[in-house]
Amino acid sequence: MSSVRFADLVVVLQKTVEGGEPEAASGPPGGILLPLVAIFLIFYFLIIRPESKRRREREKKVRAAQKGDEVLTTGGIYGIVRRVGESDLELEIDKSNKVRVRFAKSAILDVVREGDGAAGGDGKKPKASKDTEAEPVTEPVTQRATERASEEGLVS
Repeated sequence: MSSVRFADLVVVLQKTVEGGEPEAASGPPGGILLPLVAIFLIFYFLIIRPESKRRREREKKVRAAQKGDEVLTTGGIYGIVRRVGESDLELEIDKSNKVRVRFAKSAILDVVREGDGAAGGDGKKPKASKDTEAEPVTEPVTQRATERASEEGLVS
């Protein structure tokens, strides 16, 4: 098979050197162009366009974020917006210890819940139903685990 291709190449080169025109390729002109354009259009409408719409919507939500909104960062941290700057936000991560962290607006993935705006929001999450609500931890977990293990006779 490679010898046939080599022979074809030799014939084309001989005709070119002799001044003759090599044979034109058979098939419609631009035959490969039409499938490439079709693939690009399919790719554009199925992938590029929807993704750019999602990105614009997310950027719009982040720009509209205000004090009291609950947001999710790209690192998976939930926080309540306490200050909005031109290019950054200050989020309150832990209300009891007043832990506040500054994030770039580009690091905000989504506005999870909108607060009450100027009032600052209460930072409370919606109540869960009683059957899904976990019992509050009132003593250290390790102490409770040790007590349970001793009750069951696993630890002496």
